Amino acid sequence: MLQLQAGDLTALNAERLVLGATLQSNTDGSVTIEQRASNVSVGGVQPLQAGEVLLAGSEQVSVAPGASIRATDSTPATTTRVNSSGDG
Repeated sequence: MLQLQAGDLTALNAERLVLGATLQSNTDGSVTIEQRASNVSVGGVQPLQAGEVLLAGSEQVSVAPGASIRATDSTPATTTRVNSSGDG
């Protein structure tokens, strides 16, 4: 099990934060998410935040009571086709 601190990830000031998967942009404008982790959990009191936050797990994605996730990108949302691969 790999444990990362939300504050450390937030300090990266990432445009996009993907946990538990890889993300690939395709030539047709879609994206492919390939799950790499079976479980992804968010806990603690510091918010996990980035411009865009994506969590993927083939078995479970959980957010503990009191934990928070914030997407800070203010760009208007667009529709993107998402393909999934991997064990989930």
